[in-house]
This record gives sequence, structure tokens and C-alpha cells, in this order.
Amino acid sequence: MIAEIDRRGFIGNRFNGGFQFISRTQKISNGNIEIPGISFFTIAPDTFIVDAGASLSSSLDGGAGGGNQLTGPNTGATFTVSSVDGGRIQETGAAVSTVFKNVGQLQGGSGADSFLLTAAGGLSTGIDGGGDVNTLHGPAGATYTVTGADTGTLNATLFSHIGKLLGTSGAADTFVIAAPLVPSSLPICENSVALSVPVSAPVTV
Repeated sequence: MIAEIDRRGFIGNRFNGGFQFISRTQKISNGNIEIPGISFFTIAPDTFIVDAGASLSSSLDGGAGGGNQLTGPNTGATFTVSSVDGGRIQETGAAVSTVFKNVGQLQGGSGADSFLLTAAGGLSTGIDGGGDVNTLHGPAGATYTVTGADTGTLNATLFSHIGKLLGTSGAADTFVIAAPLVPSSLPICENSVALSVPVSAPVTV
């Protein structure tokens, strides 16, 4: 069998004149295009790419089953996660946003991105900030655990390529730095105590 992309953007195996569906990538682009809400049944994980200047007038539904990925524009974006695998994405400087659900993986572009998780928000796969220095802001009283260079968890949500952690002013957030990380590998922690050396016990601020 030979893997190929058909004219509909579906990725699968061509064999004996037939087409076995495996997965697909949907790309939202062409400037200020507005497309009605899209929803797909799940056979394999889907990837949704939002280009600079693009948006959806209704919503994006990855379909049940988990593993779907939403990639933001290289111009930077704010991803707000307000439910499990659900929320909205808004390009930096844009006036409109796109609502998404059933998307377990958020992928930042090459620009600086911000990721905001509310108390009800969470991701089944996690966050990859992509390029530049990206920011992660959790709900009040969150626990941030740094397990590697710009890598760790916010409560139960995994993150990587996040260079800045932003706690909530006036709340008791907990930052746990796993030894033996060196200071240069630690994310910047705002609204918290300054963390300049590795520690093995939780730091509550």
C-alpha cells in the first residue's frame, strides 16, 4: 500500500483502486476567510492549522476520541482552554477568535504564544508552545511542576516549549522544580517568588 493525500486533503492508503482512510489535515487560510462550523467523525486524529488572518464564524469540532491537534499562526496567538479539550484561539492583534472543542493538543507557531487554562480547562494530550518565548497562565491555586527545560505540567496538563509561567496575583500557586535542573533551564515565573536554584520541595506563593 502507498500512503498519499487525495484531492480532499485526506491522508490514507491507496490499494486495488480503493482508498483506506487513515487521517487528514484541514488548513484554514486565505486571509479573512470565514467558514461555517466544521465537524468530523473520528477514525484517526485530525490536525487543524489556523493561518494568520484566518478564523471560523462558527466553531471547530475535532470529533470524539482525543488526539486531535490545533496549530496556531506563526504571528502568535492566545489559546484559552475553558473546558476539557475545549476553548478558543485568537491571533495576536485580531478582533475575532475561533471556538474549538474535542481538541486535545495545542501547538503554537514560531511566534510568541500565550496559553490560558481556566479552572474548568484541561487538555487530554497537552501544550507545545512552539518557537519564541511562550507564556502559560493557569487558574488560581494551580500547581506548576517543571520537569525539564521549558517542560512540565500545569495541574494534569502537560506542556513543553513554555519559557514563562504566570501565576495568579493574590492566589496561592505552587511551583515545583525537579532537581537537578540548572537555573538557565527554568521558565520565568511571574507573580511568584523568584526561583534561581533547583529545589525538590514544592514552593507555594
